[in-house]
Amino acid sequence: MPLVGKDARNRVADLARPGNYNFHFFYLRRKMPIINWIIPSFMALVQTSALLIWPKKCAKIDCILILERRNYSMFQGFSKKTGEFLWELAFNNERPWFLAHKDEFEEHVNAPFKALAGECFALMEQRYPALDCRVHVSRIYRDARRLFGRGPYKDHLWFSIKASQVLLEGPMFWFEVGAADYSYGMGFYSATPAQMEAFRRSIDANPERFRRIAEGVKRHGYKLDGEEYKRPKKLRGDALIDGWYNRKRIGLEKSFDLGGDAFSQKLPEILVSAYAELMPMYEYFMEIYRACPETGRPAPRGTGNAAE
Repeated sequence: MPLVGKDARNRVADLARPGNYNFHFFYLRRKMPIINWIIPSFMALVQTSALLIWPKKCAKIDCILILERRNYSMFQGFSKKTGEFLWELAFNNERPWFLAHKDEFEEHVNAPFKALAGECFALMEQRYPALDCRVHVSRIYRDARRLFGRGPYKDHLWFSIKASQVLLEGPMFWFEVGAADYSYGMGFYSATPAQMEAFRRSIDANPERFRRIAEGVKRHGYKLDGEEYKRPKKLRGDALIDGWYNRKRIGLEKSFDLGGDAFSQKLPEILVSAYAELMPMYEYFMEIYRACPETGRPAPRGTGNAAE
């Protein structure tokens, strides 16, 4: 629900701090595509003034609030040149080649990728204000301490969206693009042994609740992955639940050849709709995380088993 009155003015004042965020209030592209060509700085001034002076009227407009870090723009879609650059980088992974082609990287890879991350983040904030989420965007540069014979640059980029209180080991939504494909989903990839033990206890305490959520994930066509224990845990004899029960960490994903929706302006809306499909499982994982955070302390019995 759009902010109005005092809440809207406070939100704008917070975001408008010097050096913090640029933000743009705009009509959906399908209603006003000309907005893509208007000078962003001028629009920011006009639209911010309108929001401060007429917050209630602005709240009635069919629009969305985009909170972008500087230099983020509206996502126009990836292109064939995105994949071509990443393929060439994979075969020429060295500093001189990258510096000679850095302008291509910025235009065809980095700029659209950051625009996508910024727009998805804004849409998630709008749809789930209570989530208090943050976005993390990967860099093209590999950690020099962990090259292990590889080149200094990644041949793929990813971003994640997760709750602000979540550190490394926590549930997150994500998107990744590479030379030949792109994928998205949600996962609990760095879960500690204590967290996964709490997850299994949660299933044991209320298997029907977990079954309903897992069936929803399966119905939407997400692939379940994640390293499994070599020595199986005590399974339940339930094919659906056992696929989750014996994992050290859990991921859910869909993967596609680079093209189609990835070349469309609608990709941010597609991703956020996908994250909405995964939200029940994300919330389930967050119950585990809150009761058993990164410190590894054991969770109380029955964690996450409250009936829906």
